[in-house]
Amino acid sequence: MQAATSVLVDRPTVSHLILAHRNTAEVARGPLLSGVANALNDTACEIQKAIVATPAADWPEFGAKACLLVNALTTDPTTGWLDAIRKSLHADVQRLATVDVDC
Repeated sequence: MQAATSVLVDRPTVSHLILAHRNTAEVARGPLLSGVANALNDTACEIQKAIVATPAADWPEFGAKACLLVNALTTDPTTGWLDAIRKSLHADVQRLATVDVDC
């Protein structure tokens, strides 16, 4: 039982990260001291970076990942951020395209 918990903590899925990002970003919009809000916004940006670094498990997760990253582009306008998103999404498409899809 302990190992399964460790896996979730060590390697969250894109879905887990998206939920964490949304929750963190939502709390940051609340009535908070500016230092707390800034810390939460920084955390949300770090979660975005983790989302870019984590492969999507399936097409629905890919869609959610792409939407969040595109909608949140202005939260981290650092050099190379758009390229990192593009490369991550391209890698997901390449990997997921090889998986058979039953519709």
